[in-house]
Amino acid sequence: MGDGAGLVGRDSEIEQLRAALSAARSGAASALFLIGEPGIGKTRLATEAVGLAVESGIIAVRGRVSTVGPIVPYRPLIEALQALSRTENLPELESLGTYGAVLSRLIPGLSDPLGSTPSAVGSPVVVAEALLRLLTLVGDKRGCLFVLDDLHDADAETLAIVEYLVDNLHPAPVALLLASRAEPCAATDLAVISRQRGTATVLEPQPLNREQVQQLAAQRLELGADEIPVDVVDRLTTGSAGNPFLVEELAYAFSKQGFEEADGPAVPVSVARSVSRRTDRLGPNALMILTTAAVIGQRFPIDLLQHATGAAEGEVVATVHAGVGAQLVQSDSPAPDWYAFRHPLTAEALISDLTPSERAGHSGRVADAIAARYPGLPGEWCARSAELRERSGELAEASRLYAEAGRRALATGAVRSAITLLVRADLDPDGDPEHRAGPAR
Repeated sequence: MGDGAGLVGRDSEIEQLRAALSAARSGAASALFLIGEPGIGKTRLATEAVGLAVESGIIAVRGRVSTVGPIVPYRPLIEALQALSRTENLPELESLGTYGAVLSRLIPGLSDPLGSTPSAVGSPVVVAEALLRLLTLVGDKRGCLFVLDDLHDADAETLAIVEYLVDNLHPAPVALLLASRAEPCAATDLAVISRQRGTATVLEPQPLNREQVQQLAAQRLELGADEIPVDVVDRLTTGSAGNPFLVEELAYAFSKQGFEEADGPAVPVSVARSVSRRTDRLGPNALMILTTAAVIGQRFPIDLLQHATGAAEGEVVATVHAGVGAQLVQSDSPAPDWYAFRHPLTAEALISDLTPSERAGHSGRVADAIAARYPGLPGEWCARSAELRERSGELAEASRLYAEAGRRALATGAVRSAITLLVRADLDPDGDPEHRAGPAR
């Protein structure tokens, strides 16, 4: 670590991290927020920053908010201070006076340098000032990197300290790196406010492009980029939407199953678990609503989703909006009231958790809702309904709809699509072949 060689498509972010570290080593302060969706590479960039700091002789201090169990006040700060103590980089707290006493109460096993009776930690402002003085002392003559990760789950006290640090960091020889998911929360609000105040820079890593996806997959599979088939690169790019974590998981699954499989591998277990955890946090009916949305397709309209689930409109809207915040779905502008899953794998993961009978039931209900909402099945709805009827076991109706969709495609000159649809219409061996011969309706 430390040279950025293992990070694809992150040259700009690494250069900004290098600049912040160089400034800290020279005695100047800087604060950077690292904001992005799950899997975009925030933690890896933070780890890269730590590696660069260590190579430069800068003391790196890192704390992480726990995503398991109840919220623990000051948890990432306690972890960071304990790490300093273990590596013998924690200065004598007596040099901080009363502020040393404040910090001693955060670290189990440390005695109060003033010998006072143990008491409460104190207000977040006092803790923040004590921490700021400590970091200044740690970074004296060589600089300090202070990393706090997963701030989207941080307690209010920790975020109050972070805000104080960002606003009062100058002129400490400290580079402050703060990572959070790009979802509605106090941490992202603080990032926006800090950028507006001019007290922090916000780094927002973007999805990888096709070339970068190919490069990352080749790197992880220890292959040459030209050794990965073009159709596999297409699948990786589409399935991951450029998310590095998803690229790696899909690439690994491909390597286990084999590149020759045209349809690609099943949804990786780690991806399915990630989607399940994030969905569970949205509410008791969120899984049902979003799974129904996935059955509708990669894109879905709110009114159809409400019709298909039978849930109250307000509940559906609230769930979808919560899904936007959780980086599961996004507005499919400019289409009004349409949404789309951010990654095709998200929809696939939701569906993969269904048993065959559950999937058939969902498919039938969605097909019924489409028929009621879009009489005559205009546009894409005819072919989509055919797929859903097939999955629900209604082969005769599926065959009729495939044939109708094929005739419509033929009428518009889309010959290849028409052939594909008409071939799929041959589903029901006991059905009437005449429905495949008539003109498009």
